[in-house]
Amino acid sequence: MPRLFGRDYTRDEFLQHVGQASQAAGVREYRIQGGPADGIHAADVYTGSGLRFTVLPGRGMDISHASYNGVPICWISPAGEVSPWSYEPEGLGWLRTFAGGLLTTCGLTHIHFPEDVGDKSYGLHGRASTLVASNVSAGAEWDGDEYRLSVSGRTIESALFDEQMELQRTISTELGSASLRIEDVVTNIGFRETPHVMLYHINMGFPVLGPDAELVVPSLHAAPGDINPPDDEEGPYKFPAPRADYPNTVFDHQPLTDENGMAHVGLINEGLGSGPLGVRISYRAAELPHLNQWKMLGLGEYVLGLEPASTAFGTREEMRESGGMKFLAPGESVRYLVDVGVLDGEPEISEFKDLVKAVRDAG
Repeated sequence: MPRLFGRDYTRDEFLQHVGQASQAAGVREYRIQGGPADGIHAADVYTGSGLRFTVLPGRGMDISHASYNGVPICWISPAGEVSPWSYEPEGLGWLRTFAGGLLTTCGLTHIHFPEDVGDKSYGLHGRASTLVASNVSAGAEWDGDEYRLSVSGRTIESALFDEQMELQRTISTELGSASLRIEDVVTNIGFRETPHVMLYHINMGFPVLGPDAELVVPSLHAAPGDINPPDDEEGPYKFPAPRADYPNTVFDHQPLTDENGMAHVGLINEGLGSGPLGVRISYRAAELPHLNQWKMLGLGEYVLGLEPASTAFGTREEMRESGGMKFLAPGESVRYLVDVGVLDGEPEISEFKDLVKAVRDAG
């Protein structure tokens, strides 16, 4: 039963108050017109709770802009939304079409830094976010007293004599909800065993990110990456104001999980003038045992990446040796579940902190 504007409604009660459900919640498809994103297939989703977000079937089924009651809850890169036809696969060229946004998908056969292996080159974070979806379905329907909103689609990463990998994604939410679910199935649809890695590049930004922000995660240790400056004293938990020449820093967490195998991490800011606000990420850790953290607090580059991942940082060989790189047999699939939600006000924030404390204490 949806909760809207401070009270619960049955389906009939809600529909008695509106001409159609889209007055409060819905999914609207369109194509972006003009600029570097010209022609991209997009779908705006709004739930009636104040949560709004944009799904891009034309860019890997990623999620770009997202807000809650008009407050942005993610970071948008200087490049912004860019057509996939502008993708530069070599080296760090991925950054020229990296929109940031609430979600950029990384994989399906490579994540992390560029690397050459034999006669094959792997660009930064792979090709997943540049793939254009087919079989796209976007809309809403009633299920009893629940009004469910969803966008689903299929992307394929493939090449002759090489990988044939399929991603089936559904992004869903409900009327009155302040959260969304990302449900993925990655399948090897080819006839040769293929390496597979996955990373959900979730990008937090201003105003939730700031000097009053707190990273809440039940991890026992955060391992710094090789690129971190040796004199880094802030570590993963401090977020000062933007400054020039801020160095890229990364950390690898292995969060503890609850009794259902779910890991939970949140960025919370209780010092906002508009009121305490946070964003939490919950995900099934069996397939995503690592939480990669990217901390970049530069001028105009003020972002915290919280990235559930199938493997820690490292080369492809290191991923193989650690078991972080899966090898999918022909026809084999892996399922992923990631849930992102808003924490609005002290009661919801306190409840989340209690959950993380209970997970930490149980571990």
